[in-house]
Amino acid sequence: MPVLNLQIGGVIMLKRFVLIYLLLIPLALFGQTRFQVVGEPQRLAGGNGDYFHSPVWSPDGQMIAFTSTNYKGLWTLNVENTSITNLSDEAGVGFGFQWSGDSKDIVSRGTQFENARRLDAVKLFNVESKTEKSLTEYRNKIAGLPQWTSDSRQIYFFNGKSLEFVSSGKLLKADVARPVYFTKYGKIYTQVYPTTLAKSSRIVVDDNCLDVRVSPDGRKISYQVMGGNLFVMNTDGSGTTDLGKGHNARWSPDSEYLVYMIATDDGHDFTGSDLYVSRADGSERVIVTRTDD
Repeated sequence: MPVLNLQIGGVIMLKRFVLIYLLLIPLALFGQTRFQVVGEPQRLAGGNGDYFHSPVWSPDGQMIAFTSTNYKGLWTLNVENTSITNLSDEAGVGFGFQWSGDSKDIVSRGTQFENARRLDAVKLFNVESKTEKSLTEYRNKIAGLPQWTSDSRQIYFFNGKSLEFVSSGKLLKADVARPVYFTKYGKIYTQVYPTTLAKSSRIVVDDNCLDVRVSPDGRKISYQVMGGNLFVMNTDGSGTTDLGKGHNARWSPDSEYLVYMIATDDGHDFTGSDLYVSRADGSERVIVTRTDD
């Protein structure tokens, strides 16, 4: 029976503290897929007054990036030697950050306040040199989270009026024309990249959406409806599947599965949280963690 070990990073959100942890999950291919957790979660960061959350694996599997309370600051952890590097202490920079395809950079949105006025800037962090670069000036509240194009040559975001592209500085081969996806006032839009080929955008989902994630093969989109469930659909807007409750979904490398969190709260604090794995078509759903408190 062939077995593939999947490494999944996540967050255990307990009543008293938050831990970054690592699980090894064997994927046994025997007629149908079965998931089984092997061993206990291994603490990688957190505790002793440190509160970390929202871990995201680098595409090459060598690093994990994560943030702290209120999304303040950005850190990386080397999986091989568990060394931790602080890339930034800026407010908001840990919300919705995204790795580049070559695992060398992270793009995010930093925030400053001047006379109670919020100003945002798109930031690029190089994990090798531990340096940061501002790709835009600080401006009045950038509405959208910055994202990479599939060829990593450009970074795009909704600036409150239109989709804006800035160069990442990476000298890579330009991608063929393909759509990019973004949220605009809760609705999911698509637009062709490069923009010289088509500047018009169209609505894919007309709902109050957030956390839009395109699958690695570019064929599907996962998204969450605010106050509602987790959904998967084809990139042309067809074939919508309701996966039920779920937050912070991430795709598996083969675009067949999603790992996501289901959290509970008492209206003030998180009281528990567990990780789930589901097929994109909703045909299989397995709980990965079982927290007691």
